[in-house]
This record gives sequence, C-alpha cells and structure tokens, in this order.
Amino acid sequence: GEAVRNEPRALRVHVTVAEAALPVREALRELPRKTAAAFVLHVIEGRDFATIARSMQLTERMVRYHVARALGHCRARLDAEEER
Repeated sequence: GEAVRNEPRALRVHVTVAEAALPVREALRELPRKTAAAFVLHVIEGRDFATIARSMQLTERMVRYHVARALGHCRARLDAEEER
C-alpha cells in the first residue's frame, strides 16, 4: 500500500541527507562557535529559539541571527559542492 509507494522516496531522502551531512559538518566548523551551536541546537536537535536563547544566554533575536547565518553558510557550501 502507501508505505511501499513512499519507500523509494524515503530512501532517496535518507541518502541525500547522509551525503549532505559531511559538507554540512565541514561548513559548521568554518563558523564561529556560537553560530554553529545555535544551528545544531535548532536544526538538528529541534529546540525552539526561546530555549536556545536561555541556554546560550542570548536574546531570541540573536539566536535567530546565528541560525540564519549558519543556514546561509551551509546552503552556500552545499551549492558549491553540487557545482563540482
């Protein structure tokens, strides 16, 4: 049924994420520690901005800034990888 039809797509998504993981890790190493930490906490661990702000002792606005900066940097690195 439905699970069988969705399996190939799910597998493709999993492979794509796995392939993207290494360039993302490399891109995160290029960023300031706070920027990378905010990205990991929000995007990978799924924490909300308020929780991250409290734990990092930043305003929510600064957490959003760090996450957006990291996303932009990672996106640029992944685009560069695709062009190779």
